[in-house]
This record gives sequence, C-alpha cells and structure tokens, in this order.
Amino acid sequence: MLDPSTGPDAVARFTDDLEQALDEGFESAWLPHMFGMDALTALAVAGRHTDGTILWMTGPKAIRSHIVPILSEAATAAGRSAPRVICVLPVCVTADADAAREAAARAFEFYGTLPNYRAMMDREAVAGPGDLAVVGTEEQVGARIREIVESGATEFVGMLYTGGESAPRTRTLLADLAGAGVPSNS
Repeated sequence: MLDPSTGPDAVARFTDDLEQALDEGFESAWLPHMFGMDALTALAVAGRHTDGTILWMTGPKAIRSHIVPILSEAATAAGRSAPRVICVLPVCVTADADAAREAAARAFEFYGTLPNYRAMMDREAVAGPGDLAVVGTEEQVGARIREIVESGATEFVGMLYTGGESAPRTRTLLADLAGAGVPSNS
C-alpha cells in the first residue's frame, strides 16, 4: 500500500510500477478492474488501463470538473470505452439532517486529514466529511444522489452509517432509486 507521506517521488514510482504491471498483461475478460485513487497521474493510469475508478469522499463538483475529464481523456486516448465512476458516500435519510451531518463529521473526521481526500473536499468547497454526507429527507437525499449521477458518476453506492429509524428509510430509498433506474445501491 502506498503511504502518501513518503512524498511525490514515491507516488511517481508507484504509478510507474502500476502502469508497467498493467502494460505487461494484467487483464481479464471476466473481472472489471477498478482503481481507487484520485490523484492526477493515478486517474490517467486508471483511464488508460482499468474499467474505471471508485471514489470515496468526493462530491459532484470534483467529479464533474476533475475526475471525469481526466479519466475520460486518458481512456479515449488509449482507445478504451468510457470508464465507470463509482461514487461512495455516507447516506442517511432522516428528519434531523443536522444531527446526521454531525454524526458523519465525527465518524469520518480522519478522511479530512488525508491529503488526497482533503484535496477533493477543497474542490467541493466543504469543511469536512460531514458536509459530503448525503443526508436529509427522502426527497433531499434522492435529489443529491441524482446530482452526483448527473455530474458524471455512473454508479452511486450509499454507505449507511447510522441505525435506528433512519437505516430502513435509507435502504428503502436506495432500493427505490435503483428500481427507478438511478444507478445506486447500498
């Protein structure tokens, strides 16, 4: 696993080694290859060699302006089909959005301290993970998920992080969205 604190040279070596491994035949007809990094070079490698990327703590602004353009350009240049962009975010359907957002801020605080996630939060102009959590009523959460898909995410995965009455409501909404053709699941 790459430790980002080792600096840009380590990231460059990692992406060079990964690209070489992919060039040497790490291919499979039956298993999609997804790459879970959002740094510029890593996205380009993913676009050239994988079926897409899996995002965590990344919202619609960053997907639209950063992730999709870099990934798609690299895929097109390599003669590959449009890459999948799977966005994973905490989700909670609730009447108390403020409490749910605070719970998300506490539960996922660590991600706001990691450079790659912090960069995506800065692109979103949010203070931290609690602001990226998809929370609110069924209508509000559904609208936010649709916004994420419209920004270029091909799939949305909702991560439930609360229990109580909100968990079944959240599961029901995600199932209803998937049944309506919105590419989401939990």
